[in-house]
Amino acid sequence: MNVLHKLTLQALKQNRTRTIVTIIGIILSTAMLCAVTTFTTSFQQFMLDDSVYSSGSWHVGQKDTTYSEYQQLSQADGVAEAVYLQHLGYAQAEGSFNEYKPYFYVLGLSDMGADLLPIHLTQGRMPTSPDEIVLPQHFFDNSTQRYQVGDTLTLELGQRMSEGFALGQNNPFSLDTEETLEVTDTRTYTVVGICQRWGMENYSAPGYTAFTVADSNLAEDATCDVYLAMEDMTQAYDFQQAHDLEQDNRNVLMYSGVSEYDTFYTVLYRLAAIVMVIIIAASVILIYNAFAISVSERTRQFGLLSSLGATKKQMRNMVRFEALALSAIGVPLGILSGILGIGVTLHFVGKLFAFSSTQGGVAMRLHVSWVGILVAVVLGVVTVLLSAWIPSRRATKVSAMEAIRQSQDIHGTKKLVRPSLLTRKLFGLPGVLGVKYYKRSAKKYRTTVFSLFLSVVLFVSASSFSSSLAKSVGGAFGGDTYDLSFPFYTEDTDLSPDTLLDQLRGLDSVDDSAYVLSFQLTGGFRPEDLSQDMQALSTPVDGTIYQPFDLSFVDDDTYQALCAARKLDPAATSGIAFDGITEFDSQQEKYVYLYQLEASSLSMSALTFDQVANHYPDSPVEGLDGTVQVPYIDADNGTPTLYPLEDVAHITPIEVTLVEKEWPYFLSNGGLVTVLYPMSQLEEFPVDLSRGSYYFYIMASDHQQAEQDIKDLLGKQQLRPGNLFNNAEYDESNRNLITIINVFSYGFIALISLVAMTNVFNTISTNVMLRTRDFAMLQSVGMTAREMRRMLGFECVLYGTRALILGIPVSIFLSYLIFDAIAQGYPLPFQVPWIPLGIACLSVFLVVFATMAYAARTVGKQQLVEALKNENL
Repeated sequence: MNVLHKLTLQALKQNRTRTIVTIIGIILSTAMLCAVTTFTTSFQQFMLDDSVYSSGSWHVGQKDTTYSEYQQLSQADGVAEAVYLQHLGYAQAEGSFNEYKPYFYVLGLSDMGADLLPIHLTQGRMPTSPDEIVLPQHFFDNSTQRYQVGDTLTLELGQRMSEGFALGQNNPFSLDTEETLEVTDTRTYTVVGICQRWGMENYSAPGYTAFTVADSNLAEDATCDVYLAMEDMTQAYDFQQAHDLEQDNRNVLMYSGVSEYDTFYTVLYRLAAIVMVIIIAASVILIYNAFAISVSERTRQFGLLSSLGATKKQMRNMVRFEALALSAIGVPLGILSGILGIGVTLHFVGKLFAFSSTQGGVAMRLHVSWVGILVAVVLGVVTVLLSAWIPSRRATKVSAMEAIRQSQDIHGTKKLVRPSLLTRKLFGLPGVLGVKYYKRSAKKYRTTVFSLFLSVVLFVSASSFSSSLAKSVGGAFGGDTYDLSFPFYTEDTDLSPDTLLDQLRGLDSVDDSAYVLSFQLTGGFRPEDLSQDMQALSTPVDGTIYQPFDLSFVDDDTYQALCAARKLDPAATSGIAFDGITEFDSQQEKYVYLYQLEASSLSMSALTFDQVANHYPDSPVEGLDGTVQVPYIDADNGTPTLYPLEDVAHITPIEVTLVEKEWPYFLSNGGLVTVLYPMSQLEEFPVDLSRGSYYFYIMASDHQQAEQDIKDLLGKQQLRPGNLFNNAEYDESNRNLITIINVFSYGFIALISLVAMTNVFNTISTNVMLRTRDFAMLQSVGMTAREMRRMLGFECVLYGTRALILGIPVSIFLSYLIFDAIAQGYPLPFQVPWIPLGIACLSVFLVVFATMAYAARTVGKQQLVEALKNENL
């Protein structure tokens, strides 16, 4: 270490506050870079883990091959592990509700099969002998059977046959095609476990996949599926091609870095690069000021060194050495902070990344890569060196005499600085001095104002982005507000809907529930009751516009509660209509609000039509003779046949008391106007009950517990637990997306803002320190401490107001651009982000006043005479 380096370190020690704050800025900048690289590698690992969970860790394979082929492949060069699944055949799945899935499909696992294949137990254990079996959970969701672990069942195993051809899992069950099950073996099994749905089972597969242990001493021609894991997965595709294998675990290979296409990595790395460029640019702008201040303070030192023979290169190296010295402390701490920060973040939000396909099996966890750390270290050091580059050049541009006299830091101006009358009136002499300091040293203050401006813009823009995104995602995907629902088929049970409703309401996990009977009918509307858009799309027939609508009936208790909430008398209410939907307009390529009704109450009619063999009715039209005709469409050839309306239709007048835009939780918004009545009025309408559909809707604060309780209840009543839909879980996945975006966007903004705040602290505190001699002179001529505080307070107001005058309009403009971009896909009303703006304004003045108070208190501790004698200030 030469003498110049020692001088640099000595200068850093003498200005400990600025040094510490600069190191904090470097730590924050490096932490953000490390967080991006670590998140990128963690996301890549998450995608791999998710794919392994869904499809297994095998690399290549072959279905419907023979045991002899398995033996050859397992012994081939490059194969690390090999497993097979023996095809034991199909058996009738007694009690299955799903008429398109009437079988069990039993597979025999070889040794290590559970390690390479995606079999995930929910109860019990894996089978260890050929007389033990694991059944899939989705069989119980679609069946009246309730096998427990420890139960035994006997299966008659065989082959599906149709017209002499053997059928497999890729041949869906058809009600129109005759097939038989040719039984070849009968086996009795003990149920030892329940597993999730086999990830490799197609949804159209006719059999529920169950697992046992493969038979010992298999015949050479026994049918089985083979799955292989390679020693070197980069050779997987070559091995597949060489052995003519049909199967490959494409996603697992791609997320492991082996892919025929690099689209995933191109997108991932480009996004990471864009974010890192933004971080580097923002950090350079903000950290640069710390080195500029350092060079400005040491200008006299550089002049003395130059007069003693130091070259320009040596002085540039002094500034660069200062950058490297600070990096030696800040970069390692930044790396640790970045890893710790992203680790803590993923600990709390990692589970929100779990895809629905994993059924909650995989969460995103911290994965640290040495390559990612190396990239963060290099970029962190580069960021600091770039920040020091301009100040290092400035250190060599000043002549020795100018540097010693420090004349380059003093710029006079012919323009007279005249503070406003309002400033003189409110702040007096301290305000006048504050204005003069500000305007004559504009360059020194510009960086502070810019840092504050940048923080305001970033915070408000991020808040607007998150808010707009939350509203758009919530609106686009949040049409239905119920938590759980399921259809109710009266032909499945003797249980009445009211009895089942009472049982549901008796569950502790259910907050509220209702059932609805719905019919889709044709309605006759007066044109003036419809919206302008609907009138433009419809043609009146004899003064009436005919279009479909939903006629729904809800249990009487729920209807009365609905009326009470709207301050209506149920006895005097003839019906309530609900209108409005958000739909995706393919022409405009965005979501739009659609309303069909204009009126607040309705007088309309409901039409039910007689049945005509092999025909279905369409909306009424005007015949050639001017009468209203009903076209019946031939189901075979689509030819219409017209019948007079009065001959085939039953018309029921309907009076609707209220038209509502806000839908209750128990009505599913399917895009049609829904007219609601209590179940007690069902008999007043000539509807065919066989054409109606019952649905139960449930609200539950703990939807997962409610789902389990309701499944248990439906199973006990011999109903269909598999038809229970957890809408709250679906909505939760959309809310998770918003949460993830909010956490990372606000985290990014917080770190950038902290870098900006350290820069503000550095600039203000250093500028105040450099004016210690000026303050001493003012005190020596009679300025009191109170007047000094007023002057500094006025300067704080100047900082804050200048930053906000620039930051507020730019923030609002960027917020509008964000709103406009999101509104291209989903309609949103623009709202000025008042709350984020208010928080930003308070934060700006808090930071400025706190920094000024700290610096003023530090200056105030110095002796007046010593301050006047100090020529370094």
